[in-house]
Amino acid sequence: MPRPQLILDVAGVLVTNFSPQAWSGFSSGEDDGALVSLPHRFKEIKNDLWVGTMTEEGFWIWLNELFPNLASKVDRSWILQQLKPLTAMEHVEAWSQHADIHLLSNHRIEWLTHLLDPILPFLRSTTISSEVGYCKPNREVYERVQTHFPKEHAAVLFVDDQEKNLVPARSLGWNTLLADAEEAWMDQVTTFLNDRA
Repeated sequence: MPRPQLILDVAGVLVTNFSPQAWSGFSSGEDDGALVSLPHRFKEIKNDLWVGTMTEEGFWIWLNELFPNLASKVDRSWILQQLKPLTAMEHVEAWSQHADIHLLSNHRIEWLTHLLDPILPFLRSTTISSEVGYCKPNREVYERVQTHFPKEHAAVLFVDDQEKNLVPARSLGWNTLLADAEEAWMDQVTTFLNDRA
């Protein structure tokens, strides 16, 4: 019997989400207006940024044009400081003893590399939207992950922190699990793997 296939989202599952509240650290004077509108304006370009249509350089140009005062204080190093590993990161090695682990994330690879490097030896594949040109919940990105599965039928579990991203996975016959903020989902992953050991 082939090993189970465990697919993990990154932001909200293995590392912190990039929270709009992070911008509050810049709240002062004329930046306040930018802080109110930036999360809304970011939604307008987020898909392009995640799929690589907008480059990282393009993102900094966009930020500087719309919010020049804020842009002078924000760079890649600041972004990287906002992303922190979550508890699940510590379980990846142990889970890899019982399953093939795949990452599937809507993100910029440049912003994740420093966090993912320590767990790369325990991963079967990484699918990051900025590298492949597709974003969840587009079915194409899930099908791309499936190309890394064994040819024999295997049990599959996909963990994501957004319900909308679980829907296409279910249509492909994957088991799904919604990651909760309290991280209770990790026990369910362990149970899933133990039941198939």
